Amino acid sequence: EGVLLTQRLAESFTGATEALSDLVESRDPYTAGHSKGVAALAVHIARQMGMDEGEIKGLQVCAILHDIGKVVIPASVLNKPGKLTEEEYGKLKQHPAHGAKILEPVEEFKEILPYLYHHHERFDGKGYPRGLANNKIPIASRILAVADTFDAMTSKRPYRKPLPIKKAISELEDNSGTQFDPDIVKVFNELYRKEAIMQN
Repeated sequence: EGVLLTQRLAESFTGATEALSDLVESRDPYTAGHSKGVAALAVHIARQMGMDEGEIKGLQVCAILHDIGKVVIPASVLNKPGKLTEEEYGKLKQHPAHGAKILEPVEEFKEILPYLYHHHERFDGKGYPRGLANNKIPIASRILAVADTFDAMTSKRPYRKPLPIKKAISELEDNSGTQFDPDIVKVFNELYRKEAIMQN
């Protein structure tokens, strides 16, 4: 009975996590499926890098919830078809902090909060919210940055068409060592060559 209860609780937790993700994406039809796409890519990268299954599970949950803070951002900002003003972009940049605050009271999320909070940091230290650089950024956040950007580039958005996968990978390579951890970009390329990531 104890094992069944634990299993049911785990299933409920997974269901609740996905429901929270769906809530964010329901506010923006252009991002439908984005979080699950990011999670799948992040897990591929983490496995290729030899991370243990416990870390991978935490990364997967974080990837599904990485945009939860956007529930606080006005729809006019999220769905704006043109370029954001400086003020609007400032609001959007607050979503990692909002996300961490929303999830903080849930004990099961404590371990993944730093991953979520730092997923928009840049390898060169010019990201947000803290401006961390290199290995000071949690490795899970560095993986999320690559997976998140790739999925966004290859998905339709209000302001542009999706990029072909080869073009998106070129963009990752062009920003390797500045925006992205070069080791993670290299792993991503290996996965692409192995056809572990869909090609077009």
